[in-house]
Amino acid sequence: MVHPSPAAKPETAAQETYKPGDKVARSGVYTVLHENHGMSYKATLLRGETFPSCKKCGMKVRFALFHTAVHTRDDENFKA
Repeated sequence: MVHPSPAAKPETAAQETYKPGDKVARSGVYTVLHENHGMSYKATLLRGETFPSCKKCGMKVRFALFHTAVHTRDDENFKA
């Protein structure tokens, strides 16, 4: 039997969500939560971008941070 690691946080309704038009404050992988269509899935968004609306559910789509990630543009090891 596989058990989740103690550090793993399950996705819950209490998690902070973001809506279309909000600025992405942290680069990372976000769970995309659509309104009444489709399954949730993961998408990568970069700091400074704007959370997009959905072609089907428009402004009702929400995003929840799954985990942060550093883009190479923000990593000192890759700057000239």
